[in-house]
Amino acid sequence: MSLKASISGIRGIIGDSLTPTVIVDYLSSYMTLLAESGDILIGRDSRLSGDMITSLVKGTVNAHGRNITDIGIAPTPVVLFGVLQDKFAGGIIITASHNPKEWNALKLVNSRGKFLSQTEFEKLINLYHQKDFRYAKYDNLGKNSNNKSILTKHINKIYDFVNVHEINRANFRVVVDAVNGAGGPHAVNLLKKLGCDVICINEETTGLFAHNPEPTPENLSQLSEAVKNYKADMGFALDPDADRLVVADENGIILSEELTLALCIKHYLTNYKKTPIVTNMSTSRIIEDVALKYDCEVFRVATGEINVTEKMEEIGAKIGGEGNGGIILPDINKCRDAFVGMALILEFFSKVNKKVSEVIKEFPKYVLIKDKISAKMIKYSNILENILIEFKNEKINTSDGVRIDFDNKWVLFRKSNTEPIIRIFAEARTENESFELIDSIKKICSIMD
Repeated sequence: MSLKASISGIRGIIGDSLTPTVIVDYLSSYMTLLAESGDILIGRDSRLSGDMITSLVKGTVNAHGRNITDIGIAPTPVVLFGVLQDKFAGGIIITASHNPKEWNALKLVNSRGKFLSQTEFEKLINLYHQKDFRYAKYDNLGKNSNNKSILTKHINKIYDFVNVHEINRANFRVVVDAVNGAGGPHAVNLLKKLGCDVICINEETTGLFAHNPEPTPENLSQLSEAVKNYKADMGFALDPDADRLVVADENGIILSEELTLALCIKHYLTNYKKTPIVTNMSTSRIIEDVALKYDCEVFRVATGEINVTEKMEEIGAKIGGEGNGGIILPDINKCRDAFVGMALILEFFSKVNKKVSEVIKEFPKYVLIKDKISAKMIKYSNILENILIEFKNEKINTSDGVRIDFDNKWVLFRKSNTEPIIRIFAEARTENESFELIDSIKKICSIMD
């Protein structure tokens, strides 16, 4: 079974593990978890299964006596923004993010405009297994309405935050690859409002993804060619629910997704204010290098954006995120928001009067390798124990699998929150060193097979 339930959502393959029964029972658990009153905001990405799941969501939520406001196909960050902005009791996003088109998922939002915390998720799982649900009577069922005004409110919030005059003056030409997900129309509306000349490829929200939907360099050849052909200043790539952002330079070279967060942090610390930074265990150490120049501390937490968000709230951090291209700026939104990232990067380059490639050369050079192995037939706890023994003399962090830090490199071994796999990340100054770290972990895995 491919079902993966975690703080990152209830994910599975349609027709296999994410069945109508599973969807209804998790939704009923979520309705039970929430406060007794208040409307629910829903939105979805463009996947072909979205309509079917939306019908299940509406019926189930209405059966619990709750009203729904549906904003239709919309980016994930817009739904979280809307929950907090318009004081909804909760939110449901129907999206499997970067997973292939046969997948879908429920991402669940609390009344504070954040994804469920680990504590809330554990309560949800208990309710799911108990299946002691209470439904409304015929004369107290919920109702449904549609409202897309939240999309405009989200754009206006970003517009009011950045220096629009400087961005306008720069007269940027920008190419966006929306991979036929939820973010194309919203990106075009924002960028035009910021004064950009916008070319959007794969804009239509068909759910028929033009390429592998994970926005990594190897999947973005179309964006690369479009940036060169249109002589653009930069390019932006989104994943299907538009919470992740990847940048292309003016030559069409696709930058590592790790550099998105680094660019935004560099801009914020340079042009806004000093602040501690929060990121996860799998993000590049380039974040420490950037923060060090401004004498700012970096806090690392377990993977899962809610872990980043909660740590940011705890210490008052003004910017943070994840190295997968996820920017969190709590003054605008309490989640990863690709549109916030685009606006910050445009504002940054409107100030520095340099090309993207010139600024990237100023960052320290690391090679981050992201590998994975199947979780099937793997005794995770035994491997974890043997890794700890093998590297007992190094700096070890076990808050998210196990991360081993050396002087100029690190390696991470952890279970995925979104797929039935185990991830192995390694970063060093050279590709050979990174692969050596990956191989050292894989050797321990093979011994344990």
